[in-house]
Amino acid sequence: MHRFTPALLITLTTFGLALTAPTPTATAQAATWHKGTPKIIRGKWRGTTHKVKQIHYQGHADLIIKAKSITNNPALPPRDPNYSTKLHYKKTGKKTYTIKGRQYNNAPAKGVKITFKIKVYSHHKIHFKIMHDGRTGNNGIFHRA
Repeated sequence: MHRFTPALLITLTTFGLALTAPTPTATAQAATWHKGTPKIIRGKWRGTTHKVKQIHYQGHADLIIKAKSITNNPALPPRDPNYSTKLHYKKTGKKTYTIKGRQYNNAPAKGVKITFKIKVYSHHKIHFKIMHDGRTGNNGIFHRA
């Protein structure tokens, strides 16, 4: 009987510690989606100048970011402004934001989903990108106007 007592005591202690040990209850959470746009990027922005020699045209993209909307005027013709609302954003990196919303101009009644990615370099400089957009006049570096 004395042979089994230490082994039984060790086994019961091991199971007791395993059952009563604290288990991690918090899991890793993804970034939270917030309504609107981040305050750091709100304002009027102006893109770099684009030149088209064939039609003797030069222009720059304009970007107006408000609390609940983004208006984007492309640099190259046709300069049809894109107006996006119902915005939600999340922080995806250090000073990098992903913004999702709906675009209603030239779109069906419920609008078209649109995604932007914005990297903040400083208070006066950002990189703006419309995801899944092939036009070169929309994306690039913008400076505060």
